Amino acid sequence: GQGVRRLRVYQERLAEGHIDLNAPFEILKESPALALIDAHNGLGSVAGLKAMRLAVQKAKVCGVGCAVVRGGTHYGSSSVHASEA
Repeated sequence: GQGVRRLRVYQERLAEGHIDLNAPFEILKESPALALIDAHNGLGSVAGLKAMRLAVQKAKVCGVGCAVVRGGTHYGSSSVHASEA
């Protein structure tokens, strides 16, 4: 899948400093049903998972939840994140 084929690319991007393993997951704007997140060049797969979990929490309260991530790197297969919902 996406992750296995891209392992070498991820390793190169980490070595070159294009991906920040210590990047914060920062919620920039938030409402009961929405969130805008900055991943600060962190791992996209990690930011995507955290964002989906946040969206699910919001949906449990409001009936709908949406989390938008900016500044993340490649996040792999979106089916992984969708399965959280």
